[in-house]
Amino acid sequence: MRAYLRSSFWHVLVATLALVLISSSAVAAHPATNPIVCLTRFPLPNPDVTEVFGLIPGADGNLWFFESIRYASEYRLARATRDGSVTEFAIAGKPIRMTAAPDGNHWLTRSTSPTLARVTPAGAVTEFALPAGTERPFGIARGPDDKLWVTEIAGNQILRVELDGSVSGQFAIPSAASNASHIVAGGDGNLWFLENGATTERKIGRITTAGVITEFPLTTTARLSDIVAGPDGNVWFTEDVMCVPYCSTSYYTQVFADGSYTRFGPTPPMRAITTGADGNLWAILQSRFAYTLARIQPDGSLTEFCPASCNLFFILGHGIAAGADGKIWLADEQTGFALAAFDPRFAGACRYNLPLVCK
Repeated sequence: MRAYLRSSFWHVLVATLALVLISSSAVAAHPATNPIVCLTRFPLPNPDVTEVFGLIPGADGNLWFFESIRYASEYRLARATRDGSVTEFAIAGKPIRMTAAPDGNHWLTRSTSPTLARVTPAGAVTEFALPAGTERPFGIARGPDDKLWVTEIAGNQILRVELDGSVSGQFAIPSAASNASHIVAGGDGNLWFLENGATTERKIGRITTAGVITEFPLTTTARLSDIVAGPDGNVWFTEDVMCVPYCSTSYYTQVFADGSYTRFGPTPPMRAITTGADGNLWAILQSRFAYTLARIQPDGSLTEFCPASCNLFFILGHGIAAGADGKIWLADEQTGFALAAFDPRFAGACRYNLPLVCK
């Protein structure tokens, strides 16, 4: 994507300037109806960061996330305060997912080790080996029982883990080779997880805190990509329909407590999704060149918003999270790497894919 942008820079620049000249009168004619999402940008201090992902609201009220250093030669765990001050912590292996635990610590999974890592707010890391036969722990979530629940993308089971690192339950998933990935605590007192299947069979699974698993087949054959607990008490997941070169799309689905669901879309490719403090879901959408933010209301309706300088060269990463401050935090890759935050209460509809001035 970035290589294509660089190689096509002058062609796109000429087209953009032409559109600006054509549309400047239209923008001026609607100053009150075209506000954009005004981002506060906090550049990351480490110049070797090449990717930011896995943003979550921390147990300490800060934002926690992963950094890829020098194109995945190593990784860091990072903590950002509300004023954008970033502290990095060394971690071993490639991190995948992270969750905040009720004891104030953070737990994470990694693709390179059958272990879990516990990280204190001060950055101290403790490793916990998982039982023999555990294969590729992936998703991790705090359950309604205040225990940790971990999916195994290759082991075909879900683990229940105590806060001392001991495993108190191993629950086999009924479907063979389910490829269970992301997991989240739902509003119904259970946990929900995604199954991409060894072939094209897709399912969403529900597991009780006692370890009883129920699977619900889906009609889609697209890749299930993320899952969140929605503001309406239901869980929502996203899926990606991949094709080449620029026809990829996404769908987003609302799942009810009985396993029934409503599917919405298609949309431009959806890179990340979270639930905001404003009672809506928020997602990052990526078109061929442009990136927008999408607000999804509990009835499924979607509205796109321009980020600051909504132009063809604005790049958002794969991270989005609702902070304890009520703002939506993003991974921003526009010029170098940064975190960006905006208050969803002041978002206005995006009607032009051209630079606008923040109100």
